[in-house]
Amino acid sequence: MTVPIARPIRFDLADADLHQICRASADAAWAGETSPVVFDLDESVPAVVTDAERLRTALLNVLTNARHALRAADVASTHGAL
Repeated sequence: MTVPIARPIRFDLADADLHQICRASADAAWAGETSPVVFDLDESVPAVVTDAERLRTALLNVLTNARHALRAADVASTHGAL
C-alpha cells in the first residue's frame, strides 16, 4: 500500500497592505450585508511580506465563524435559550 504524500504548500510572498487585506476579508465575510466590523487601523503600518491571498482567506474564515456565532447567539437570545 502506498501512502499518499501531500504536496508542500507554496506561498506567494510579496509586499502586502494589511489594511486592505483586513477590509477585503470583512467585506467578503459579510457580503451583501452591513458589516459590524469596525476598524481602528494605524495608517503608519508599513507593507508586510506575506502571502496576501492565504492571509485574506484565513481572516475570512475567522470572520465568517464570528458572523455565524453572532447569528446563533442572536437566535438563541431571541428564543430565550441563553
